[in-house]
Amino acid sequence: MVKVLDKVRWKLHILKKSIVWGPALYLQLVGRYDKKTIQNWQNVYYGGLPASIVLLSNRLCNGNCYDRALLATLGFEDDDFNIVHASIDGIKLRPDYVDAHGRNNNKIADHCFVERILSNGKTLVYDTSEGLVWDKKLYYFLERPKVRKVNDRHETLNFCEYQDIKNANIENDKYAALLTLPHIENIANEEVLYSDDLKKEIKRYKKQIDFERLQKEVHEDMKFKK
Repeated sequence: MVKVLDKVRWKLHILKKSIVWGPALYLQLVGRYDKKTIQNWQNVYYGGLPASIVLLSNRLCNGNCYDRALLATLGFEDDDFNIVHASIDGIKLRPDYVDAHGRNNNKIADHCFVERILSNGKTLVYDTSEGLVWDKKLYYFLERPKVRKVNDRHETLNFCEYQDIKNANIENDKYAALLTLPHIENIANEEVLYSDDLKKEIKRYKKQIDFERLQKEVHEDMKFKK
């Protein structure tokens, strides 16, 4: 059951983020994905789609932080990184979470994000559920992560899932886009942060795989089989 104190804690968390948001934007301590990283994601494929489409869609990312955090790292080039599993205030203080799971159940409030260590030593946090990039110190101040597990770059590169994504055969997998791309295109206007960017990525990818030709090819194949 949600107590008054639980509601107060959540409101204080929201207030803290709202107070910090303006100065953080001005000081560039939080922001959107940069163009270079998005371009890198164009050459990474997941389920027949480039990561640039998957990671720019909040509908495809929110609730899938473990998979999306791993996917994001494939756009980091040679930068070092850590994949972090931790409970964060943005989940564990939510009144609906407290009501369903209890205020002390940190494991169910587990979240996954990536710490990207730049060549200049600065560390950025990529939270794919939000679609934002944070200065690490600010993110930790706001979300107070209780870290459960950290996988570094070396460990991640050896993950079977990482290797599967890296070695994806887009010539075979692109046919899956016939089912998924129209749906993503329909909901692109609902995106808050990356609506225009997402539309551009969809248009670019459709041209890359000759989407209309694929549709005709599959249609003709189905007619023949009938």
